[in-house]
Amino acid sequence: MRRQLFYSQLYELPCMSGEIQKVLLEIEINTKYYRRVSMKGIKKWGAVFFGYLAFSVVICVSYPILIGFWFMLSFLVETIPAIAFWGGVYYYIRPYNAEEKAFRKMASALEMLEKSNESITYKEAYRCLSEACQILKKIQLHQLGWYSDTNKTLKRFLENFELTVLPATSEAKIKREHLEQMALAVLSRNPLKIKAINEVLEASYKKEEKPLRKPVFSWKELSESKFGRILVSLCLGYGLVLVLCVAYVFMTQQDLATFARERPDVIILGGLFISGITFWKKD
Repeated sequence: MRRQLFYSQLYELPCMSGEIQKVLLEIEINTKYYRRVSMKGIKKWGAVFFGYLAFSVVICVSYPILIGFWFMLSFLVETIPAIAFWGGVYYYIRPYNAEEKAFRKMASALEMLEKSNESITYKEAYRCLSEACQILKKIQLHQLGWYSDTNKTLKRFLENFELTVLPATSEAKIKREHLEQMALAVLSRNPLKIKAINEVLEASYKKEEKPLRKPVFSWKELSESKFGRILVSLCLGYGLVLVLCVAYVFMTQQDLATFARERPDVIILGGLFISGITFWKKD
């Protein structure tokens, strides 16, 4: 909330290249702070997770008769530390949200264009802006009635980005001040700012026609769809449970098919539980 308020206040200031640098500095300072906080959580939950894991190995080696009971107990006890630990690792490695990642890409394009006007510079700036556009396309809003205006504004902005800004960049006609305004508007997450930059872009550049898309199967589109995310989560969840069951029956010298017939609840409920966690993390 504090970070969002800072960005909103910065947008009201004059758009200058120095302002972009100021916002970038604020993002990096906040990122270092959140990484320090994440590292504390990683160390704390990592100690719990790996400590209990080592303790479980000692118990299973010392008392083989308890392997089955301890396996089920450990699965329940280790869930929270595992989620906390790996979640902390994930956010430490990928600390930027979608708007910040897009902003940083746009800032990189601006920095290059300020240093050179060569055609190769515009090609590289086009690449950065294309990546920013793709990042923003992954932002999803709930399709509720009171989001309709915001959805329309964002969709219009993404169309202007793809059909106006990118072509203008490839033709070396894009104005840096417009890129600065776009970057700050994206970071502000303010629909009014996005709407204002839409009007500026539409008044300043020619909008290309959207090319007709041929119906082609794409794994990327499938994985980004609701059905695809559910499918991937189910595969990950049941795949992990299957690996754990194989490891368990190997240590206890059992038959996997026999174990599956006797304890279907472990496979079914465990797979659903882990699938739910992975789907929630992706969503």
